[in-house]
Amino acid sequence: LALENNTDLKIQRLGPLAASNQVRGARALFDAALVGNVLRDRTSLPNSVITSLPLFGPTSPVLFRQDFVADVGLRKMLLSGGQLSLAWQNSRLTTSPSIANELVPQYMTSLTLSLNQPLLRDFGWRYSLVLVQVAQNLEEEAYHQYRAAIATIITTVERAYWNFALAIEQVQVQEDGLVLATELLRQNESKVKVGTLPQTSLLEAQSEVARREASLIRVRNQRNIAHDNLRALINYPKPEA
Repeated sequence: LALENNTDLKIQRLGPLAASNQVRGARALFDAALVGNVLRDRTSLPNSVITSLPLFGPTSPVLFRQDFVADVGLRKMLLSGGQLSLAWQNSRLTTSPSIANELVPQYMTSLTLSLNQPLLRDFGWRYSLVLVQVAQNLEEEAYHQYRAAIATIITTVERAYWNFALAIEQVQVQEDGLVLATELLRQNESKVKVGTLPQTSLLEAQSEVARREASLIRVRNQRNIAHDNLRALINYPKPEA
């Protein structure tokens, strides 16, 4: 019950989970990433020269240029510190027709495979895996902290349980002692009445009963405190009235 219901342990349990997510995030740097880019641009300008020569044909009063670019590719970080990229680039260019640009629209496409590998800076798998190793160390630390929290809670609950058991035994001892002291008081009262005991013996018996009653109240309070401490550790709900 303590391990299942303890609030602090529930919070501590999130530590290893968060550390595991950090490890996965650090390793995700080496996962292949799909990238894409789409661009559309249009420009219109007034034509300052308008001709209608047969050789050149009539010109438009407005010059325009429209670009449409659609690129897609893959990128992957290597353990050596380099980056491998595969890019497929596509573009379409539409302009005002002219003698210099009779083919409208124009389509261009290319497929590129590139490798960018540093030779000095950030070179080597040891540097590339630094973040992963740091995250793994944090994950291991969080796991050991969680295990230490479990051990601490178990030890604390066991100590609280035995304190509660000892308090119960002390209450039983004090109750038995009070019964004996009450019986002794009854016997002394009878003997004082018949004159076989002095009055001081009766006073001593009454004092012993009062002391036993005070001790019983004290140990009952200790038992209740021990019970509340144990219930708080295991987060056990209070019984409904």
